[in-house]
Amino acid sequence: MKNCFFKEKIQHLKHFIFVVLLGSTVSLSASSPPLGRPKEVVIIGAGIAGLATGILLKEEGISVKIYEKRGGIESIGGALSIWPIGSKVLLGLPCASEISKLAGDLRFEKWGNEDGKTLMTFDREILGQINGFPFMNICRSELQELLLSSFGKDNIIFNATCTKISEEECSTFAHFSNGDIISEYS
Repeated sequence: MKNCFFKEKIQHLKHFIFVVLLGSTVSLSASSPPLGRPKEVVIIGAGIAGLATGILLKEEGISVKIYEKRGGIESIGGALSIWPIGSKVLLGLPCASEISKLAGDLRFEKWGNEDGKTLMTFDREILGQINGFPFMNICRSELQELLLSSFGKDNIIFNATCTKISEEECSTFAHFSNGDIISEYS
């Protein structure tokens, strides 16, 4: 009998990375252990989260393909403030030393009112001491380029918008503008 692990999760996919697990039955429930290890994973979106996830999965020996709606990685966006939990993930990647070089050191954060009066000053280093990982400021486009270089462009399908996610019985399908249709049993 097929595992219906996407049935309840489908509602939450619009604004998050949608990972279709191929060639394996896997439970996404926190209460039950995985029934198997995926051989292949498809990720929708080659943003920072999609690329970082792809890198981590490849490190585990899993074949990863990323579908991206744009024609390439765009140099858009300003600085990202990455909290310690995000730093923990990024600094666990094989390109951690390069990520550390990109990170700016903005130790103090000042909050003020419209008159310029400082209302509060916050020492971000405290978060690092509590969590064991730093609060990082990084240029979004530089981080994305670094992650793309680490993941590799060969396994990214550009100009492939996810047009629909459908369900039939216990299977979920991701449909793409380039004609690809992926399911967890492809």
